[in-house]
Amino acid sequence: MIGAKVENQPMKQMNKIKIFRFICHNTDVTKQSIAYHLGMSMPTVLQNIKALVADGLVEEQKTLASTGGRRARTVSVVRDARFAVGVEITARHLETALLDLGGFITASERVSLAYQDSPEYYRAFGEHIASFIQKQAIPTDRLLGVGISLPGNVDTARDLITQSRVLRIANVSLQKFRRHLPYETIFCNDANAAGLAEQKYIQKDAVFLSLAETVGGAVFFDRQLYMGEQYKSGEIGHMILVPDGKECYCGKSGCMDAYCSSRVLSSLAEGSLERFFQKLSQGDPACTAGWETYLRYLAISVTNLRMAFDCPIILGGYVGAYLSPYLSRFQELASLYNTFDRDSDYLSVCHAPDHAYALGAGLQFIERFYDSIP
Repeated sequence: MIGAKVENQPMKQMNKIKIFRFICHNTDVTKQSIAYHLGMSMPTVLQNIKALVADGLVEEQKTLASTGGRRARTVSVVRDARFAVGVEITARHLETALLDLGGFITASERVSLAYQDSPEYYRAFGEHIASFIQKQAIPTDRLLGVGISLPGNVDTARDLITQSRVLRIANVSLQKFRRHLPYETIFCNDANAAGLAEQKYIQKDAVFLSLAETVGGAVFFDRQLYMGEQYKSGEIGHMILVPDGKECYCGKSGCMDAYCSSRVLSSLAEGSLERFFQKLSQGDPACTAGWETYLRYLAISVTNLRMAFDCPIILGGYVGAYLSPYLSRFQELASLYNTFDRDSDYLSVCHAPDHAYALGAGLQFIERFYDSIP
C-alpha cells in the first residue's frame, strides 16, 4: 500500500496529524469547523493549533464576518514551511513541478529529453532537476525530497523498474537515476502517481483511469493505493477490449490501450491532442466521428471496471483534462452498457488535470510529512 494509514501512534499525535491534514486540505478553516468536522473538543483543537503554530506549520489568517458573538479567524498552512519536487518521466520529455506544503504546484517546467538507458541521459536528468531546484531558491532544510513518476512497473522492494515497454527497458536499477540526485527520492508508476493526485478527494474506494499516451490505472481500497502482488495492479490498459483487434504496443491484440489512449485522438489532428479538441469543438467531421467511436470503447471499458469493482471511477490523464464538457454525453453512453446502475453518477473527471503525474509523485513526500509530525 502507498499512503498507508497512520497506526500505533499516541492519540495526542494522531489528533495533531488529523487537524493538520484538515487544515492543509481545506480553505477558510476555523477552529470551530475543525472541531465540528473532526468530532474533537474545542480544548483539543486549541491545544493542537497552538502547537502547530509554534512548529511554524500553520498560521492564523483573516477574520470572518460575524454571525453573532466573537468573529472567527481562519487558520491556514504555512505553505513555504516545506517543499517537495515531483517529476514525470516520459519517453520524450521530463516535467518537473515544485509543490508547497499544502500540496499545490507553485512552479513547473517541461523540457524535451528523450529517454535512453545511458550514462548521458541519467546525468542530464540529474542536472535538469538540480537546475530546477536551484532556480526556485529552496532552502535545503525545507526540501522533503523528489518524487519521480515513470511509465513502467516499479518494484520498490528490489529497487527496480521491472518493465517499461514505453521506455523499452526491463530490470533497470533505480540507482541509475538516484546516483545523480543528492536528495531523498521515491519512484512510482505514472498511473499510480496521477491517482495519488486524486487521493484526497476519494471518500473510500475508487478506480482512477489514466487516459494518456498509454492507458493505465490506480486502484484505491479504503483510500489507500493497492499495489498488487507483483506491483502490477491497475494495468487496465492491457485488458482485452476487442478480441483479435488492433495491435497493442505490448505485443497483444485488442487491448484497451489500442482504442482508448490519447494517441488514438491526437492521430486525427497532426499528433496534437490540444488540436484534436479544438477541431472537435469546431465540428470537424473526422474528429467528431473519431470522438464518438473513442467514447463508445471507453464506455465499454468503464462498464467492465464498474462490474468488477463496484465503486466510483475517476477519468484522468491527458484526455481526462478535456473531458468535463463531454461528461454528460459520456455518462449517457456508459448507461447503455450498464443495466445494473440506474445512472452513471459513479463516473467523474479528475480534480487535478494539470501536471497530475508530477503532482502525485511529489505528493508522496508531502503526505509522508503530514504523518510524521510529532
